[in-house]
Amino acid sequence: MKIIIVGAGAVGSIVAERLSRGENDVTLIEADEQVVGVAQEHLDALVLQGNGATIPMLQSAGVEKAEMLIAVTDVDEINILACLTAHRLGVPKKIARVRNEDYYAGDIPCFEEIDHLINPDREAVLALHEL
Repeated sequence: MKIIIVGAGAVGSIVAERLSRGENDVTLIEADEQVVGVAQEHLDALVLQGNGATIPMLQSAGVEKAEMLIAVTDVDEINILACLTAHRLGVPKKIARVRNEDYYAGDIPCFEEIDHLINPDREAVLALHEL
């Protein structure tokens, strides 16, 4: 499966490492040049430097063949925009890390074009509640 990950920080790197162990073709997009260098040294994935929310960068990453886009930068709006752009370009599955509760209407995500909005803070609270 062709997977594009936007954001090669701690979360993006862990996701890329795990997904690249299988039969997946993983491409990471990261804006920070230093983070790109670290990712290139440690991951079995194509790592590109740039803005993963733009059409030209997603095209450089091979978005036309991608089956999934995962956006996990530290900026909610970049993650949302990357997924919305990927939706427009025909990516079937889009996942965004979104922490700001204002982007949720109760338990209903505000963006129907994005398949999954993940709020790590909310997930932690739910896990603790279940314990």
